[in-house]
This record gives sequence, structure tokens and C-alpha cells, in this order.
Amino acid sequence: MTKLWLAALCAGFALGASARADEYRESVAVRAGGTLEVDLPMGALEIETHDENSVDVEASSGAGGWSGGLEFTLSGDGTNAKLVARSGGWFSGWKTARARVRVPEQYSLELETGGGSIEIEAVEGSVRAQTSGGGIGLEGAVGPVELTTSGGPIRVEDVEGDTVLRTSGGGITASDIEGNVEARSSGGPIRVHDVEGRVSARTSGGGISVRFESAPAGELRTSGGGIEVEFPEGLGAELDARTSGGDIETDVPVTLLGKQSESTLNGKLNGGGPRVVLRSSGGDIRLRKM
Repeated sequence: MTKLWLAALCAGFALGASARADEYRESVAVRAGGTLEVDLPMGALEIETHDENSVDVEASSGAGGWSGGLEFTLSGDGTNAKLVARSGGWFSGWKTARARVRVPEQYSLELETGGGSIEIEAVEGSVRAQTSGGGIGLEGAVGPVELTTSGGPIRVEDVEGDTVLRTSGGGITASDIEGNVEARSSGGPIRVHDVEGRVSARTSGGGISVRFESAPAGELRTSGGGIEVEFPEGLGAELDARTSGGDIETDVPVTLLGKQSESTLNGKLNGGGPRVVLRSSGGDIRLRKM
């Protein structure tokens, strides 16, 4: 009897361990100018835009063991929409999930997932997105942007607004930003190109590359690589550069101030301007003209 009971129990586990996929489709009517809020315990998230005054969701989840899939719920108030998910089972086994959401172009986003990548098409609104286990990609936004991940790279382009980017496990790439940029990485390089605003960048795991489109200003610090900065022709800055892991090279016209060395440079670019601080303990510092 005991052997039969154990065999039945093992068969039940084997049956439960096979992946199940639960499909969810729903739509709510909204107006342009609203906000989509998403809260997922795990899963990848894709945001697309369309010409309809609605938020449309296609989601699926699979589960192992006796955990059950995720149960999705989409709600709206005529302007804003909210997508949430919770576990459909009593046992905390492994789960996978994916959600694709379509929103009007003029819409803002508040997104959070506990484990998966986030990919976002360009929207005419602000964006805040956070994940604990994947990369984040954003193709454009009009308004402030704040992206945070504990486990992947961040890629951003074409933003009209101040941008904050933080990752503990990957590199950061940002381009065509009209606004200030704050970038923090514990595990990868930082590349910010064609920015019109102040740049504050810090990394412990790679180099930093910045290309300014407007008056240069900011603070760049790395303990794991070199720094390269490109300056627009004719615009001024006050430079304070120092490296303990390499040399400083420049092909921009700098009026030197005080004592200099191969690893230290203080001076004025094109008569001076906003302050640019550069610090590296792991490589060379290169100053280039565009």
C-alpha cells in the first residue's frame, strides 16, 4: 500500500511539473494623457503603442509543481489603466510569465516586475520602470524617465526630459537626450551620446563615454575603466580631470590653471563655463572635439 501511495504521489508531481500556459486577453477604454500602471510578481513586459483609445493586454503564464500560473486583472477608470497579477496557486514554485500591452501614444507608464525584461516603444509621456531580473529598453519618451534594474543592461534613446538610469548588473547606453542624465552602474560601462544637459555618471565596472550636444557640464567617475568626453566646438567649460590609472590626452584647446601633470588637468575650455569633473582610477582620460 505504501509503495502504491508513493508511486501515485510521484506521478502527481510529474504531472504537475509539466509546464502549463494560461492565456489572458482583455481591453479597457481610456483617453490619451492617462497612465498605465503595471505590477507583476515576475515576467517579461512589452509595451507597444497603437492608434486606439484603449489599453489592450495579451498575457500568458506557465508554472511548475503545484504553484499554478499567474492570474491577471486589467482595470480602468476611463483615463488610466492598471494591470496586476498574483499567484494562482498555494505553493511557491517556479513560474514564468509574459505580458504585451498596447497603449495610446500619448500615455505615461509606471511599470514594475519582479523578474523579467522590459521593452518599451516610444511614448509621448513620462516613464518609470523597475525590474529585479532583466534588461530595460526604451525607444523614446516625452517627460521624465526613471529606469532601474538589479540584473541587466539599460538602453534608452530619444528622450525629452530628465533621465535617471540605475543598474547593478550591466552597462548603460543612452542617446539623443534633451535633459539632464544621471547614470549609475555597478557592473558595466556607461555610454551617453548626443545629450543636451548635465551628465552625472558613475560606474565600478567599466569605462565612461559622453558626447555633449550643448554646453558641457557634469561629473563622471569610474573605478573600472577610462573616460572619453567629446565637446561641441566653441562651447566653454571649466575642466577638473584626474586619473590614478593612466594618462590624460586632449585635442581640445585648454587654458591651463595651476600645477599640471600627465594624470592631472585643470583649466578652461574656450574661456570657461560650467564645471566638468572627471575621475578615473582604472584608465586614461581622453578629451576630444566633435
